[in-house]
Amino acid sequence: MPPAGFRTNDVIFREVPLGNSEYDAAIRLREAVLRRPLGLALSVEEMAGEPECRHFVGVAGTEVIATLLLKPLGAETVKMRQVAVDPALQGSGVGARLVQFAEASARDLGFHTIVAHARETALGFYRRLGYAVEGEPFIENTIPHRRVSKALRP
Repeated sequence: MPPAGFRTNDVIFREVPLGNSEYDAAIRLREAVLRRPLGLALSVEEMAGEPECRHFVGVAGTEVIATLLLKPLGAETVKMRQVAVDPALQGSGVGARLVQFAEASARDLGFHTIVAHARETALGFYRRLGYAVEGEPFIENTIPHRRVSKALRP
């Protein structure tokens, strides 16, 4: 449940450059939400790919409360990665709004399709946002995932 008084329209969504304080906070959030619960850490290989990605955050006040990355896979397809929302705010709509913001940004950049490797536990979230589930489950970062995709319509 969101903290008392929290409103999703109080969140600002934006793209951030590598190396600024919001980018650093986003890395900490990704580690806390996506890696530590699995006994993992962001790998050197993953971090080496950071410059290839566009980094998006949701900020409430001065706190980064949500983040995701977009990695171009070609001229028309972009991959959404590392979607993380502060656990206290999961289910509040912040994650959905961040994904929609990133989709609009990807569309503005000329991408036609967005794909992701979604944790099986998050498939309902992606389905509600219009993503199609494709193929068979596979293991990534020690847990089951499925590929999801969505056409980015103008």
